Amino acid sequence: MPLILQRLGRLPVVLLAAFFCLLPGQAAGLDMVYRSEIRPLLDQFCFECHADEDTEADINLDSFESVADIRRNTKVWLKVDDMLSSRQMPPKKADKPSDAQRAKLQQWVHSLLLEEARARAGDPGRVVLRRLNNDEYNYSVRDLTGVASLNPTREFPIDGAAGEGFTNAGDALVMSPALVGKFLDAGKEVAQHAVLLPDGIRFSEHVTERDRADGLMAQIQNFYAQYVAVRINAGDNWDDSAEAKANVINRNGSIPLEPYFAATLADRDALAKGGESVTAVARARGLNVKYLGSLWTMLTRADAPSGSFLLNNIRARWRAAADDNLKPVVDAVQRWQQALWRFDPIGHIGRQGGPTAWMNPKSITQSSVDFSLELQPTADGSDVVVYLAASDAGDGSENDFVRWRNPRLVGGGKADLPMRDVPGLAGRLAKLRRETLANTAKFLAAAAETTGDEPDIDALAKRHGVDADMLVAWLDYLALGPGGPVTIDGLFTQKMLKSGGYEFVNGWGTLGTPSVAANSSDTEVRIPGTARPHAVVAHPSPTQYVAVGWRSPIDGIVSVSARIADAHSCGNGVEWWVQHRNSRRVGNLGHGDFGVNGSSELAAKTVSVRAGEVIQLAIGPRQGNHSCDLTHVDMTITEPGGGRRVWDVAADISGNILESNPLKDSHGNAGVWHFFSGNVADVTRASGGSMTAPAGSLLASWKAETDAAKRTGLARRIEALATGMAPAKPGSPDAMLFKHLQKIPVPRRYGNVLKSIVPDERFGKHPLGSSVVTADLIVQ
Repeated sequence: MPLILQRLGRLPVVLLAAFFCLLPGQAAGLDMVYRSEIRPLLDQFCFECHADEDTEADINLDSFESVADIRRNTKVWLKVDDMLSSRQMPPKKADKPSDAQRAKLQQWVHSLLLEEARARAGDPGRVVLRRLNNDEYNYSVRDLTGVASLNPTREFPIDGAAGEGFTNAGDALVMSPALVGKFLDAGKEVAQHAVLLPDGIRFSEHVTERDRADGLMAQIQNFYAQYVAVRINAGDNWDDSAEAKANVINRNGSIPLEPYFAATLADRDALAKGGESVTAVARARGLNVKYLGSLWTMLTRADAPSGSFLLNNIRARWRAAADDNLKPVVDAVQRWQQALWRFDPIGHIGRQGGPTAWMNPKSITQSSVDFSLELQPTADGSDVVVYLAASDAGDGSENDFVRWRNPRLVGGGKADLPMRDVPGLAGRLAKLRRETLANTAKFLAAAAETTGDEPDIDALAKRHGVDADMLVAWLDYLALGPGGPVTIDGLFTQKMLKSGGYEFVNGWGTLGTPSVAANSSDTEVRIPGTARPHAVVAHPSPTQYVAVGWRSPIDGIVSVSARIADAHSCGNGVEWWVQHRNSRRVGNLGHGDFGVNGSSELAAKTVSVRAGEVIQLAIGPRQGNHSCDLTHVDMTITEPGGGRRVWDVAADISGNILESNPLKDSHGNAGVWHFFSGNVADVTRASGGSMTAPAGSLLASWKAETDAAKRTGLARRIEALATGMAPAKPGSPDAMLFKHLQKIPVPRRYGNVLKSIVPDERFGKHPLGSSVVTADLIVQ
């Protein structure tokens, strides 16, 4: 660049020298006329004001001795030519030349300037290298690229503060070799933002491929965020949890159906009659015009018998729906969405054998499908109803048969129960229940004959004329027959000191997991996972549950409540149990699980306990994954009557957990709190709800009575209670006993009962008359 400027600087000199070499005669003629004719006129009419040191308007004509002097300062002679042409000079009071003299002088000056202009034609003289000021350059680059964040002049020298940068004065906006280098660097920086396209280029605010891809994704997501189920402003990153990815409904990016169906229902008449357009309705409700239009077209299309049975069904539901009752329609669509579509991993798209798109249809034309349904008891104890339904594919039911292969009930520690036997079993159990309650006195008489030795159940039942299986159930409830004290195995013997490095967080466990720890301070700390002030945390292992157990120091009725919460925001959550253990059985008071950051609560439950029985809160790994399973455990046991004592696991043990295991309670009772572990498989084998004869009830009196006659009288009163109405005072010992008695007549094993029932006649045969497997149900 400096070399170019130097060459440009010498160019006018070379051209001027060439001009004088070409026209020496013409130049000499002008000089001769100037000396002999023009200068005398100037001396006569102009030197009085424009000569020597006293010059007006800073014009000294006396200094121009020759034409060469004039050529060196033609700016003055441009002014002279202007003054002569406008007759402003000489002034009015000065001597004036004649018209001939004025014409001669004016013509000569004009001719000189014209010759000089010809001589200098193509030579601009010193050329100012002009540039944009910093702000102009920034704005121009931003306008040209469309990238508002570009600032190419950030390393440039600042423009002058005198205003030249604003007025863009070329002489003031200097251009140095260093600045030229900065312009080149700025151009390279801008070029890094160029993105080559098949049909041209565009500019991005990013310079790396990853950032450009993320930027495009953000633009796409911001567009869809106007209409789909996602909250970017709330920190949502469009990703879904592993659990949510198995569900196509209400995922991030899915279309919320409710507002669209609400619009079609609320504006149904106006849209149908043309009073409103789909576009107007969509814009008024902030909905996507295209999707609302497609939905409206589908819903209002006439049904075709040979068309889609699915869409025909949706249309029928929509036509029947009230304007404010869109739930049946939305639920129907979402059920089919889940059945017909799946989300595939986006990273597998395009790979060999991988999906071709993110969302792909699922085939539903399967000849056989296995499924299971977990049945949860209702909160109010009402029946759980399950419907098995199938429909044709829209082409009629001719020759369409569905085989429900061995539908059955599984679990509960019992053998599988075929559905063919359920109706008969339900009727037989209802009858057995009535018979058992009516023979309560006989069962109690048989139970009274049991001793510490193993009784002969069949002989004992035959002697008293009662069912042997039901006698076993009675003996389990009464805790009679063989039994002993509750033994707690798996007690921790190793102390865990300074968990997480904190002096005040200690506990019991094994090296690693499982373990129990308590924070005795007023400070919440991470160990890792959160240990709250004056609270207890527990951590299971992959195969071992961890438990805090309360061994009852009393005979009586207590209320048990618990709260369990995730203490570590990773992993997959935990499974929990609150159980009542006596010498013969383990009963569940509550059971559940939750995912990461989740929690569960056991509402207060009333339980009758005897001294030595155990209430335990156990924590196990969810789905066998114990990673990050640190869990807050809090269990409170309250005595509603008597001394109204309270046992709170956090309050009782957080300050003195290291004293011993088992640990005394806050009331001074030794060996109350136990910290232990065991196989997860064992804790899941609870035999049902917790039932023990309530203290203070008729049955408790019967068990304590030694006089045979009085026992017989108490047995009759218990039988009257079992077959009569519930006591008027809820929560009383006899009211609890009444509830227990209604549950006793359910044998542990159904084998003998099933032998006496007739299977449901709808099973084991084909509608066309042929025979099939007896456990199968075939319908048309």
